[in-house]
Amino acid sequence: MNETLVAIHDYYKAFSTLDLDACVPFFTRPCMFIGLQGTFGVANREDLAKVLGPIIEALKTKDYQRSDFLEPQLTTITENTALVRGAAVRYRASGTELERVPVSYLMHQNDAAWKIAVVASALKFIV
Repeated sequence: MNETLVAIHDYYKAFSTLDLDACVPFFTRPCMFIGLQGTFGVANREDLAKVLGPIIEALKTKDYQRSDFLEPQLTTITENTALVRGAAVRYRASGTELERVPVSYLMHQNDAAWKIAVVASALKFIV
């Protein structure tokens, strides 16, 4: 599997723990989130917590178990930049689908690791 896709799948494993600290290393800083309510710049861990924290807390109340990234489409832009598009699929503890959201990630490789620089999604990022 392509290293960029491995990074995304590893992020989804970390996100599935609903532990913000497990998610932080997967993002460049600064990074950007684009959602239904607009664009949000994230300069540091505290800003990232403002974006991801409400999502994590909401999932804790919904019998959430895990997330998967499905139907990945990879477009290489440069040797250290790539666009990854697909669907974020969240599952309940019962194994049934909780929600499916289209999402795109602009990835950047720095220090030999692929990290998320931009997230564009149909989610409402509450900041």
